[in-house]
Amino acid sequence: MLNKLIDTLEQEIVLYKDFLSLLQEEKKLLCSRKSGDLYRLAGRIETQVFKIKGMERKRNEIVDAIARMYALNGNAAGLSPAINLSGIITAAEKPHKELLKCLQSRLLAVVNSIKELNQENGIIINRSMENINKAFMFIKEFSLVKTYHSSGMIADPSSRGM
Repeated sequence: MLNKLIDTLEQEIVLYKDFLSLLQEEKKLLCSRKSGDLYRLAGRIETQVFKIKGMERKRNEIVDAIARMYALNGNAAGLSPAINLSGIITAAEKPHKELLKCLQSRLLAVVNSIKELNQENGIIINRSMENINKAFMFIKEFSLVKTYHSSGMIADPSSRGM
């Protein structure tokens, strides 16, 4: 069962690394403002998130099975066990223990990289939204200025605020 967990963690790390690559591509597209490419990438990101969630469910099922196998309990009352990978690592023996620690470390590193890149992309998106809002305000203010009178005559430039 521990070997099954190890295989699942390795697959999960690959999925997260692929997701990180997609976020890096997203950052480039956000900076280049290629909306069509960005739209297509959003579909790929959504598909990757779906795969990751499926793999997380699989890992959680395996962790629950291992917790039952080792009779691990997440809390003293025995109500809803909250066993996680760290709990499994504590109970595991060599050579699984070292390999699981290594995989946990790799998984945490890639997840932290994803969090950081996601925050950076969020900042880029927020700045883009601010620029769009400023452009709309400029256009709105400009559209309020009358260039022509209802008679069709050109308005005096001094009356346009210029």
